[in-house]
Amino acid sequence: FTLAQEGYDVWLGNFRGSPEASRHKFLNPSEKSFWDFTPDEHGRLDLPALINLVLRASGKDKLVYSGFSMGTHTFFIYCHYHPDACVRNVQAAIMLGPVLDMTFLADSNFLAGAGLLLPSGPYRETVSNDFGFRTQSFDATTDDGYISRLTRIQRKSGVNIHKGKFPILILHGLMSSSLIWTGLGPHSAYAFMLAEKGYDVWLGNFRGSPEASRHTFLNPSEKPFWDFTPDEHGKHDLPALINAVLYHSGKAKLVYSGYSLGTQSFFIYCHYHPEACRKKVQAAIMMAPVMDMSFLTDEKFLAIARFLQPTGAYRKELDAKRVFRFPTPEAISSSLPPDANALLKVFTLHPPALETLAAHGIAPQEVIERVWPGYAIPWALSTYDFYTQLLTTKRFQALDWGPRKNLQRYGSLIPTLYDVKKTNVPVYLVAGSADKTATVLDSEKIRLSLPEAKRLLAVPGFTHTDFVFSDDAPNNKMNKEELQ
Repeated sequence: FTLAQEGYDVWLGNFRGSPEASRHKFLNPSEKSFWDFTPDEHGRLDLPALINLVLRASGKDKLVYSGFSMGTHTFFIYCHYHPDACVRNVQAAIMLGPVLDMTFLADSNFLAGAGLLLPSGPYRETVSNDFGFRTQSFDATTDDGYISRLTRIQRKSGVNIHKGKFPILILHGLMSSSLIWTGLGPHSAYAFMLAEKGYDVWLGNFRGSPEASRHTFLNPSEKPFWDFTPDEHGKHDLPALINAVLYHSGKAKLVYSGYSLGTQSFFIYCHYHPEACRKKVQAAIMMAPVMDMSFLTDEKFLAIARFLQPTGAYRKELDAKRVFRFPTPEAISSSLPPDANALLKVFTLHPPALETLAAHGIAPQEVIERVWPGYAIPWALSTYDFYTQLLTTKRFQALDWGPRKNLQRYGSLIPTLYDVKKTNVPVYLVAGSADKTATVLDSEKIRLSLPEAKRLLAVPGFTHTDFVFSDDAPNNKMNKEELQ
């Protein structure tokens, strides 16, 4: 904007692999072949295409190139492969944070990250092994083709897996993934705490998270992949995940533990599959439980719901941009209030600036960089439509797509109304007294609605994000008796 204000013709490019360069004529971004590239391809193939397009569209003979960090590295590679084109097409280059061979790099975080990402294994498997836990990964395929990664975490030594205990399946919340359950490290992370006590821990992922972004035939870079709501999480995702856990663990039942969206999706699962729920789930532990959100007072959540109204001008702008996930950098718009854009920036930076997080009440700061990779992940816009409808109607029902699509999806002209009384297993509820999203009042309403609610524990001072970011979270979520 500073350059455009000065009268320059500004062009913003994207390297392959970024959200705005995640399409291909025939490769699928959910498959490994799409991601077989390095900065070599950025310089040899991407930059020529971008530079030629700018010159052709602008009608100019030359341009000025400005790159940051890898964008400088890549320009040097471009000039190596295309020296004549570089001289002919580029007037000058402005290099910000330039990178060549990084001989004098001293960033310990960068070095540590490089060590974790050695080709010897995925990030979490490396972390788990370093902390003394055994990790296994499995794929669970839903009946409508989504492929979700399941991660199993067990103690390597010192504590035996208790044969009398049930495996525990843990599901995340909105804009999130299973990574949130390991980011706090071996002493505070929910998954490691349970594994340390000898439990067989399974971390599941809902469709749309990075670890559930594959499909047997749909392309994640296209809209049909993202046409889902919590209805699909409960109807399709949870049956596949639960069946996979029971199959691989050899057990007949499991304990389910969900957070926020993960609780709501469980109620939906029980609505559609009450017999399977009774047969396969021993008990459910609900953290920051959500049903119809009658008593929600979170102004940020309400603001997002307001400006994402399906009929609003901002939503039409997103539709015109072919944006079907939220939040992404494209969601930042001059049509939004400054404070709304400020909030969006928090959720589109990975990791975000610590001072920005602090300004929005997310703490403690020392754990942000470890937990954030599994948090603030762009989610399907249709899911936000589900929540906007929920806040408007106060009815716990499926998204109303209109009579025609309702008939296709639900077999009825009107959306499905969920019956929480079909949740026919013992349920333990854990709420935060300072949670404005999943309030204690809402948790009490849920408790009174469930046929087998056992207990509601209100944790003093806990906010919605404390279940993810607080080092004290595991100790407050549940006690030993409830896990037995």
